[in-house]
Amino acid sequence: MNKVTIRGVAELARVSQSSVSNYFHKPHKLSEATRERIRQAVDVLGFVPNDAARILRTGVSPVIGYLAFELASATTPEIAAAIEQRVSAHGMFLLMARPWAIACATWSAPPAIASRPASSAPRSCARP
Repeated sequence: MNKVTIRGVAELARVSQSSVSNYFHKPHKLSEATRERIRQAVDVLGFVPNDAARILRTGVSPVIGYLAFELASATTPEIAAAIEQRVSAHGMFLLMARPWAIACATWSAPPAIASRPASSAPRSCARP
């Protein structure tokens, strides 16, 4: 099965690849007739934009990270909700994590202490 690309959509709709890109990101720049031709080509081919490819090409991600030191804190849910509301209003996404969980996931013991008990891990990794 061939992978459907923006080039294939452009060829079928008889428009440029940049017009297809504009269809998804800046539709106001296109005439109604051009939008309709692109829409039909997208439907026929089953094209779905690849956000990962766009992120790799542009180097810009729509994800904002939020490190919450204490998830059980009384204010953390309200802070996270406020951040998510502002972020989503700009078409972005919120990724929330606990910093000690990230440190534990990436921490590996040096060979000299690898055979010691788990207490040799960073103190913060001992949390439940």
